[in-house]
Amino acid sequence: VLPSRRRRGIATALIQRAAEYFLEAGVEEVYCEVYEENQPSRLLITAYGFEQVGRRDVPAETSDEGDDEEEQMPGGKIMRHLGLRPRPGCKDCRDI
Repeated sequence: VLPSRRRRGIATALIQRAAEYFLEAGVEEVYCEVYEENQPSRLLITAYGFEQVGRRDVPAETSDEGDDEEEQMPGGKIMRHLGLRPRPGCKDCRDI
């Protein structure tokens, strides 16, 4: 979500709808990768019950200057077993 559009419930609505879709499809685990420095996203997904289960470093894009060394960007792998609260009135949604 663009910084100028944050704190309006957009990311929450996206997570909620994705959870409903996955639950309806029978998905039991969802993985979400978030950059370590993205504190707003980490706080949001933690509030939805995601837990860090691993970490990986993601190579940054290399420059066109012929530099063979790749910089590393910190990354985090987060996992959540589905069981999000479906929106009120969702007849096809269930908790697992």
